[in-house]
Amino acid sequence: MIPYSACKICGSPKILIERSFLKDGKRKSMCQCQICDFAFDIEDNRRAFYGDEYFDGYVADEKARQMRIDEAHWLVENTNNLSGKTYMEVGPGVGHFMEGLQEKAPDIVLNAVEIATRAAESCHKLGAKVIQHDWEGLPYSALVPFYEACDLVVSIHCVEHMDEPLLALRKMAWLLKPGGMLYIHTPNNDNAKDPDWFHYHVEHIALFGECSLRAAFDLINVKVTCIRKLYGDDLIVIGNKRP
Repeated sequence: MIPYSACKICGSPKILIERSFLKDGKRKSMCQCQICDFAFDIEDNRRAFYGDEYFDGYVADEKARQMRIDEAHWLVENTNNLSGKTYMEVGPGVGHFMEGLQEKAPDIVLNAVEIATRAAESCHKLGAKVIQHDWEGLPYSALVPFYEACDLVVSIHCVEHMDEPLLALRKMAWLLKPGGMLYIHTPNNDNAKDPDWFHYHVEHIALFGECSLRAAFDLINVKVTCIRKLYGDDLIVIGNKRP
């Protein structure tokens, strides 16, 4: 039984269970909206996965580090000057993307919200001002200094972990100056054809494809300006906050 009466993104009641299967010994039941294609795991077995071991695995991955640095370099090279701009990253991990930004724009002003202690400390060492908290539980009052103050808000492989992804994205947009850029990188659910899909991790509960993420951007008053599809299964949507 689906415990929701409507899609978490577009609000359509046309949702159904697309597939149900075991993954790493845990049940995943993916329900999908028939209008915007947003998919959500109604089992939500992710909590047991979050802890030091989860984040340590990411820290040790040199390949992931270089991928994020290259991605950051692409953004700087394809964006107007980021020097001196105010930056916020939601869920930066140990800060690989910020590391790449600093290499190309050394005076960018770094800020981050990160849940894990070790990762937050790593970001702080890069010079970032870090709020250690989970994004969904962080009250708007804690973000007032950043209201309409950020030129760029980035979240990479984070929104797929969230209970209410539209609300999470809306909070990100709240930080942007008019015309500021929102950069979201997430697994591309358009490629989820069977239970063996790589990104069907137990902790990935909110999965977007191009249509559903475009719809979400429109609902938070951000105009999509660029779509990138990387590594075969990743989706990046970039947009600017409307005045």
